[in-house]
Amino acid sequence: MCSGNVDRIGIFIHEYGLGNSPTLMNSGYVLAEMGFVIDYFISKTFVGDQVFSHPRITIHQIDEKHDESDSSIGSCVKKFIPTPVRNLLGNMYTRSTVLKKNILDKLLCEKRTVEYETLYLKDMERYVHKAVEIIGVRNYKLFFGVETGGLIAAARIGKERGIPVIYYNLELRLSSEIQTIREGVIKKYEKVSNASAACTITLDEERALLLAEENGIDLKDILCVPVCADGPRFTDKTDILRKRFNLSRNDKIILYAGFLCEWAMTEELARAAFSWPENRVLVLHSHGYHDPGFIKKIKKYEGDKVKISLDPVSYKELPAFLSSADIGIALYKNLGKNLTLIRSASGKLAHYLKSGLPVITNNYPGMKSLIDAYQCGECVNSPGDINAAMEAIFKNYEAMRRNTFMCYEENYMFSKQFEKVVEKIKTFLTV
Repeated sequence: MCSGNVDRIGIFIHEYGLGNSPTLMNSGYVLAEMGFVIDYFISKTFVGDQVFSHPRITIHQIDEKHDESDSSIGSCVKKFIPTPVRNLLGNMYTRSTVLKKNILDKLLCEKRTVEYETLYLKDMERYVHKAVEIIGVRNYKLFFGVETGGLIAAARIGKERGIPVIYYNLELRLSSEIQTIREGVIKKYEKVSNASAACTITLDEERALLLAEENGIDLKDILCVPVCADGPRFTDKTDILRKRFNLSRNDKIILYAGFLCEWAMTEELARAAFSWPENRVLVLHSHGYHDPGFIKKIKKYEGDKVKISLDPVSYKELPAFLSSADIGIALYKNLGKNLTLIRSASGKLAHYLKSGLPVITNNYPGMKSLIDAYQCGECVNSPGDINAAMEAIFKNYEAMRRNTFMCYEENYMFSKQFEKVVEKIKTFLTV
């Protein structure tokens, strides 16, 4: 851990994952290599087994650690709302705030919104106060605020100390798609805090247009950096999964690696696998952050056709782990633009490509144009189409495998994509 009067960058993360976000991990590494000391100020944040080995990177845990056994949205809320208050507010976190026809419903909804907003801001005050205590008199050149919680903290401290703030936007929230009181409150404060940021990072040009319109910010102040892997292509083929599940060389492994949850269609994948030909095996691998209730739900599919892997691997070991499969799957339910605009937001996609796995993904326009352009996989409309897609890949496997590396290096290598942010940071240093 470094100290003294050195130039630092603070990265604020509140109620958002670090250990399962290659973007946030790689950002720290790149900035540290620029010579900065990097301090992550995290609260209610999943870290998992990811430990930074860089001597100029430190993680400061603020408040209690995130419960890594519960990935539900409400789990973070439970952490800072006393039980009596939760009982009083009931199910307000999952109740719609829009299209209320009944006057009484509308009044109750407004009341609950005020109550939640009050609790949310109290939690943010604690976060800011503890971060300030850690920061002390250290010399910071820049703050990154990740998502709304991190942005609020970075903006408040940055304003007091004259430190520029960059908003790191990884999840697209549109006012038209808000379904809960919690989402409405968070969107409100995203707009307020985003206005004070020196610039914003989001994932692609379409998201940038929507974010500029939603938050009333200038499009020219938005930089686009997709979710990426980093480092050179991983060309070796390993046998990690074959050894783990005692599979033969004739078995073809179709791998899903990431959140085991409903929005990733993992239960539908498991059901579909039972109709696959002999020697086609689905592996569902969790990175360590999942809902035990959902795991129990999909355990009933476990057997010869479906293998479930709950032992996470470190980020450093991930390429070798992924390369032991034959095809990577990245499917996302259509739950709004944050998921349909997934071409720039899929960490799974980037890491599969880096490890030489042809991919099967959704037939969403942006994703289809990418896959078609590079001929590195197949797009499907539903899990039921995977059987035909995988057979098409295996017929042209080696060519598709070569194409995955090209797609990765041209679109999803973080150090290349982050260069525009590095150049922007340099302008702050010359002021």
